[in-house]
Amino acid sequence: MNHIPSKRCRERVLAFRNALLALILTMPGIPAANAACTFADGVSTQTYTFDIPTINVPRDAAVGSVVYASPRQQAQPATGSYATCVFQVSYSYGVTGAPLVANMSNTYATSVPGIGIRFFDSKGPGGGQQYWGPNNTGSYTGSGSETHSANGGDYYGIELVVTGAIGPGTITPTASGVYSLGGLTISVLQTTSGQIVAQTCQVITDPNIDLPDIAASALSSTGSTAGRTRFDITLANCPPQLHAIQYRLDAPGGVINAAAGTFSVSETSTVKGVDLMVTDDSDNPFALATAHTLSQYNPSTGGTYPIGFNLKYYRTGAVSAGMLQGQLTYTVSYQ
Repeated sequence: MNHIPSKRCRERVLAFRNALLALILTMPGIPAANAACTFADGVSTQTYTFDIPTINVPRDAAVGSVVYASPRQQAQPATGSYATCVFQVSYSYGVTGAPLVANMSNTYATSVPGIGIRFFDSKGPGGGQQYWGPNNTGSYTGSGSETHSANGGDYYGIELVVTGAIGPGTITPTASGVYSLGGLTISVLQTTSGQIVAQTCQVITDPNIDLPDIAASALSSTGSTAGRTRFDITLANCPPQLHAIQYRLDAPGGVINAAAGTFSVSETSTVKGVDLMVTDDSDNPFALATAHTLSQYNPSTGGTYPIGFNLKYYRTGAVSAGMLQGQLTYTVSYQ
């Protein structure tokens, strides 16, 4: 004869089943969904420090130029597992302690104007860089052991890159790269402080050029010249290891013919029919508003380089005697 349990018996059976279910769910070795990763035995967060040396940077280096790439460091442990992950796990290769540079992906500002920093990992010591940043995140289904050894091994590094007009200064180590996986901080990339030197030459020149007095008859016809006077712009103590040095002259008062080196006198001049011409050291027309490369520059040694010019009166019309003034500006750029 079937026995129907009393209400109290049913409650006891239900309580026993609930207790058994709780025991099964809390037994070790049976992970819950979305479980965090766990470090392998003897493994913890690894920190990698990259030394930034004193770096000489051309003052006018192009935006995006890499001015320093660190030696790469192999992720540890180089063999074996560093963590165990199962089910769906998230990962992130991010950067903390510095703001992103506008319009430059995965590049972060440093304490030096015009210099940014990038953190990256690669497969093998010479593999392509995967830069760390806000979009380098994702998730995947873990399959057990996580290792750094696949495909030539994981390596880490940093780069310093030009982000704008460069100023000298010290990079303070505020930015860090952080690799996180399933709730664990696997790797932290940090730097030492480093010095940035904006490389330039010392420019030496006499700001005033005195042309001789001449008679109006010395300028016999339109296009004729007279009163040639030499002047120099010396680029002194130029550093080595620049790609190139360029210089140019511009005429704020107006250019007559840039290729011929002719330009207008200042409005304060009282002379009529006379303007000015600039020529190079060999007395050939010096093109205005044009970058000229310093061909004498030796990138192996640097050095001091005088650049010779000549300034002359240049007849442009009917001559009427008077006082003459003019102005040229010079610009030196470094690559």
